[in-house]
Amino acid sequence: MIDRIVTRWGPAAASLLTAHTDQQLAEAARAINPDIQIGADRGAILYQLFRNTGVLDESGTYAMASLSELRLLAPEDVAKSAHRVLFRNFALQLTTAVAPDATDPARSALNHEINDFFNRVRHFMSVEDMDFDFIDEEYLSGMFPDLRSS
Repeated sequence: MIDRIVTRWGPAAASLLTAHTDQQLAEAARAINPDIQIGADRGAILYQLFRNTGVLDESGTYAMASLSELRLLAPEDVAKSAHRVLFRNFALQLTTAVAPDATDPARSALNHEINDFFNRVRHFMSVEDMDFDFIDEEYLSGMFPDLRSS
């Protein structure tokens, strides 16, 4: 799917992912697809872009199938949180592919959504909350013991 987006959106994808203002986002989206209606909020612009360019068509991935099953079984807040995790992960993958210098905000946003999801599930199961890091510094130091400072 990332390859399809990079191919269809071209170099303007990086401008889209690094846009800081609504105006920059709208300009980048229109560079990709001139049919985008500007004047809407960020979500509406991105929705139009994904819909108009067809990059998510036929994206019947395992993750989407799992999300569909979760929607049948989980409370609404848990299912919505899982949905946000999937899209934040997608945003991180896309950012890594087309704007690697801008991955920190995408990684932080994914971290936040993962924590939210886990804690919603844990709350539903009457288990205490926990904090999770996308990259566990302590675990990584154990993976490479020779890199430990003496």
